[in-house]
Amino acid sequence: MTRRAVDRTVLVAFALVMIAVPWLVPYVLGSFWVSVIAEILIWSLLAASVNLLFGYVGLLSFGQALYFGFGMYGVGIGIAHLGLSFWPSFGLGIVASVAMALVSGIFAVRLTWHYFAIITVVFC
Repeated sequence: MTRRAVDRTVLVAFALVMIAVPWLVPYVLGSFWVSVIAEILIWSLLAASVNLLFGYVGLLSFGQALYFGFGMYGVGIGIAHLGLSFWPSFGLGIVASVAMALVSGIFAVRLTWHYFAIITVVFC
């Protein structure tokens, strides 16, 4: 077997395991660990967005926390106060964070460096 074939086999096996993880974890681990893993994935997504904007673009933004929070509040309000199930309240969270991004983006679109960070803190 060539090196390339081994690499491809390992990659395919890894992809299959990653695809099967959401269905296997609830059976292998308890519900507590499923909640912990979900929380880790949520915060990892936030960290990846900060890394993308600050690491590659060089803009320090506190907007991720703002949009993240608005999305969470949208889901929470949809479930607790409006009596929606998960998916409609998930859509409400997306709409809430997009609306806040539209409002803050109107003011922040032409700013750079320190001014961009300051205007995103203003909205937080």
